[in-house]
Amino acid sequence: MRDFKSYSEEIRCNKDIPRLEDFSYKGKLISKERKNIGTEKIIDLASELVNKKIRELGIKTRKFDKKRITFLIPVDPSRYESEIDYILMREDAQAAFGEIQHEIIHYLASEWHINDHNYIENKKKQKMKVKGGFHNIAFSLDEAITEKINRDIISENIEAIKSLIEEIKIYFDGIYEERLLKFQSDFELKKISASKKIDKYRKEYESTLKKFLIEENQIKVEDQKLFENLNVEENLKNVFIKEKEESFERRKNMARELYQSLKDMEMRDICPEKKKILLDMLKKDYSFNDIFERSVYDYQISILDLLLDGVAYSLSSNQEEFKKNKEKVWEKLQKDYFNTNNWGLRIFDRVFGKGTLRELQKLSILDPKHNIDFIKTIEETVKKIKEKNLSSKK
Repeated sequence: MRDFKSYSEEIRCNKDIPRLEDFSYKGKLISKERKNIGTEKIIDLASELVNKKIRELGIKTRKFDKKRITFLIPVDPSRYESEIDYILMREDAQAAFGEIQHEIIHYLASEWHINDHNYIENKKKQKMKVKGGFHNIAFSLDEAITEKINRDIISENIEAIKSLIEEIKIYFDGIYEERLLKFQSDFELKKISASKKIDKYRKEYESTLKKFLIEENQIKVEDQKLFENLNVEENLKNVFIKEKEESFERRKNMARELYQSLKDMEMRDICPEKKKILLDMLKKDYSFNDIFERSVYDYQISILDLLLDGVAYSLSSNQEEFKKNKEKVWEKLQKDYFNTNNWGLRIFDRVFGKGTLRELQKLSILDPKHNIDFIKTIEETVKKIKEKNLSSKK
């Protein structure tokens, strides 16, 4: 039986490896994973609700194989791996209905569940990626659409989800307290490890500075002998010395920046702010607030809503038409998403100008400040389309 680590490393280098029906992780078969009963019930309802949404869009029900979602493999964040057709969930996401459903949406929007598997395997042999939603053409937009669908499903079925949560709470009794103790213990070990690494980096930095000092002093002596032998003019000598000093200063600065960067990287994972974020996330994971506090992808969804507004306004002559058209545009986009029809995204290029999709691919999620100019252009375009269409068609 294939081990996940060797398989995942191999598949990154060789895309035409056949899809596996099962594999092992640390000696355990994924198919034999024993999930929490509450988690099993969450998976059942979430996959049922996603298929309900798919049917409402006029698409046939797609089979969800519960074996292909695992909480065994340590990952962060949770993700759907299209090449191996498996959902890899964070261990602490066992009670996170919203997060589980988000990844199930990714899974059921994958080409694996639209076309014959032999067709997909042949594509992989031609070094072509497995399509899933719009992931391959615009990652940020793909996540925004996935999460917007997720929130719609939660909103439309909130009573059924609440009822399930009341039913399954008993299966998670004591797990939060157990995970909290483990987190505290692991965090302390991480602090000790980080402290050792920082101490090592500091010693390496100090050793480097000592080497630079020895080298600098040796060169000064050699240069002085050279000046005396060649009878170099004072002004040329000063220029030469200054250049050497500046060169050494640059090397010292680079060494200091490297040390500071490595130190900051270690401190970032053990600082009080990071600990609070992780503790809040852990509490959220086991308090079932995942369905009510879905702030993840808010930024991407705000951009998607702007784009939908622009397309809807381009088709409307009044506000009432705008609301109806926005619903129609969103429904069409969802159909294209579940059918991996990338051509459906061309509507944004037609409304906002050629190259819009390319710009969407470049969006920085980690540093939204880099996107200010692009977002401003989109906002201004939406405003112009609205003013033009709603005023000229009265």
